[in-house]
Amino acid sequence: MYWAAKDPSAPDEWEDGAAYNIGAGLFAVADGAANSYRSRDWAQSLAANFVHTFDVSADASFPNGVARWMSGCVNDWGRQAPPTTWWEQDAANRIGSAATFLGLHVARSGPAISWSAVSIGDCCLFHWRRSAGGFATFPIQDPHEFTTAPALLSTRSDLSAGAIRQDLRICRGSAEPGDWFLLATDAFAEAMLSHGREIDCGALATIGPEGFRDLVDKLRAIDALQPDDVTLLLVRLTDG
Repeated sequence: MYWAAKDPSAPDEWEDGAAYNIGAGLFAVADGAANSYRSRDWAQSLAANFVHTFDVSADASFPNGVARWMSGCVNDWGRQAPPTTWWEQDAANRIGSAATFLGLHVARSGPAISWSAVSIGDCCLFHWRRSAGGFATFPIQDPHEFTTAPALLSTRSDLSAGAIRQDLRICRGSAEPGDWFLLATDAFAEAMLSHGREIDCGALATIGPEGFRDLVDKLRAIDALQPDDVTLLLVRLTDG
């Protein structure tokens, strides 16, 4: 997992979230909306809750189970993180916390590998297979589709209900050993769609955190990457 804050001099202001649970085959990234209340905490809570609490055992996990899980996260957030001052209460009620979200489940049944992904907003999944000669992407395929106002999952129940009903996206597919999945928040996803179709996943996986931050700095210097928080989670499927 790699990440870089929008401001290299202030790494504590990174407002994304990422988590994984290899045993359960669950992976997630989330991007906190900068103008919302406690956006980093909400993004990190969503990612962590997905990989540790989402139940993949039921046949209806996608999409019905996802909708129930998201609604449960909104309800739990209100109980677990009550505002302590009047201005926090005002921000929580009026603005709420908000984030985009992408979750991936990879399952094996004998030699067969299947995957399911869920998204609200513009975090992106890239599925790379050597025989396919490149990436398949979800939910965005064209860099021009990115906007400054993506769909968001909010801690305000009125807003979250609308997003779950209107903006929830589901994608399924099959996979093979040797495939890669890359989960990226919007800035890096946009850069990949614009410039990174020939990216070497193996090389990217081995550059390490410092090498990744150097790459981010170089891409920003040539205006190939937006000056925003960056998060990238790489998943490689093995034979075992």
